[in-house]
Amino acid sequence: MSNFLLELMVEEIPSRMQKAAIFDFEKLITEELKKLHIAYSNVRSHISPRRIFFSAELSRTSEAFVEEKKGPQVTSGADTIEKFLKANNVSIADCIEKEIDRKKFIFIRTEYDAKNTFELLDRVVKTSVEKMQWEKSMRWGNHQFYFVRPLRNVMAIFDKKPLKIKFDKINLESVDHTFGHRFLSPQKVVVEDSAEYLKKMKDAFVIVSADERKQIILDEFRKIEAQKHISIEVDEKLLEEVVGLSEYPVVLLGKIPEKFMKLPEEAVTTPIRVHQRYFPTRIDGKLAPYFVFVANNVAEDGGKTIIEGNERVLNARLSDALFFFETDLQKPLESHLENLKKIVFNDRLGTVFDRVGRVVSICDYLCDALGVNDTQLLRRASILAKCDLSTNMVCEFTELQGVMGAHYAKIQGENFEVCDAIRDQYRPTHEITSRLSVLLSLADKIELITSFFAIGKEPTGSKDPFALRRAAIGILKIVENFRFNFDLKKLILLAFEQLPVPNLKADTVDRVYGFIFDRLKVVLKESGIQHNVVNAMTATD
Repeated sequence: MSNFLLELMVEEIPSRMQKAAIFDFEKLITEELKKLHIAYSNVRSHISPRRIFFSAELSRTSEAFVEEKKGPQVTSGADTIEKFLKANNVSIADCIEKEIDRKKFIFIRTEYDAKNTFELLDRVVKTSVEKMQWEKSMRWGNHQFYFVRPLRNVMAIFDKKPLKIKFDKINLESVDHTFGHRFLSPQKVVVEDSAEYLKKMKDAFVIVSADERKQIILDEFRKIEAQKHISIEVDEKLLEEVVGLSEYPVVLLGKIPEKFMKLPEEAVTTPIRVHQRYFPTRIDGKLAPYFVFVANNVAEDGGKTIIEGNERVLNARLSDALFFFETDLQKPLESHLENLKKIVFNDRLGTVFDRVGRVVSICDYLCDALGVNDTQLLRRASILAKCDLSTNMVCEFTELQGVMGAHYAKIQGENFEVCDAIRDQYRPTHEITSRLSVLLSLADKIELITSFFAIGKEPTGSKDPFALRRAAIGILKIVENFRFNFDLKKLILLAFEQLPVPNLKADTVDRVYGFIFDRLKVVLKESGIQHNVVNAMTATD
């Protein structure tokens, strides 16, 4: 067995694509090796922002093997047999007959001799690279070759000898070298096998393994936590993204000016996490005036300049947030209701203001149907629920919809249940515990489903752009968890009566009812109940 090493060097691969890409690439190469009967072992593959790496121990020669291709029956028409022979460029003399289930078929039998693996790797590499599928791909220059990003260098080595693989579509030929870190060590790195490659790449400030980069970051997090007596809020999804953005991760600590700490917590953490890809910190559970980030460079001044640059960028974001926050508070939250008339929900369904009116009516019905006493609180929550959509803060930081509305309502003296309902309206159903919140969520979901069914935008096949299936399952979960008992068809009919859609199809109410009922079957089956029991429970005849 001899070592095979392959590295594709490309321009920066988006972090979100990396995990799937390295899995697919390893699978493509090993499948090609199997097809050519090349024995392999000790397979390793890694990915970083600028390179895709594969290595394995391969047999020096492939195994001799016989391949048989099944054709038509012997009794088939002459045209059918001739077509099969012509497609495979053989004559009838080259074929054999084999009996399967008492029927005789024509087979093409091809014998392949053992070959030098060195000669076969050209096909393995080129086929694997060309078969790579990406979420998004591109071509560059005048080339008609598509890849995630421009492919700049291919290093291919087997048995300590460089392969000469020509990629004619992009005028590129494989070589015996790669390059180190773009800034810290951009010179050539010549290697003979994968063990030497991994060592030399570390010396060239490149950590090829994503798992190793992740562990380096986590270790540095622990050191900072111990030194500063803080805890770093690690979001696993963000961590994976940051791992895919750096080849040589360097963890640094920045400071947040005290004036920004009076902002609601989410107004600080959202720019930190979502916009800047930083990590917020806490002291005794409270947000701390520090943030942690991962650089892809080692600075001569110990990172001072990099920290100052990142602080400057974040401070600009937080300055905007503070200005928007103070400006929004200069008028009551309810005053933003009028601005919702300028926000179109759907060209056939009216504005967000119109939608608020429909949700209010549904809330009134639910209060009557369920005998709810806090009718005025629910009505107040439904009126204020969407008001923050026209605030400066939410217009700039859309992720804070509902969250900022709840903060503004609380500061301006609204009932705490109303504030919770405003915040909870965008939360997953299982996270909502307040009765008032679930009633608002229920009304919102019913309005959403009936609105899009009314204009013919119901889910089809796997397509559900307005997440109506999720809304229907949310309705069922609310009814189950809170033991609500009301006439669903009457509620659907009421929702349709509020819509500005003339000439509704006569069966629309039944279709919505059936749609929600079908989701009930899904929920029951996912809970572990057998299919035949579910079908018996939900039978309507």
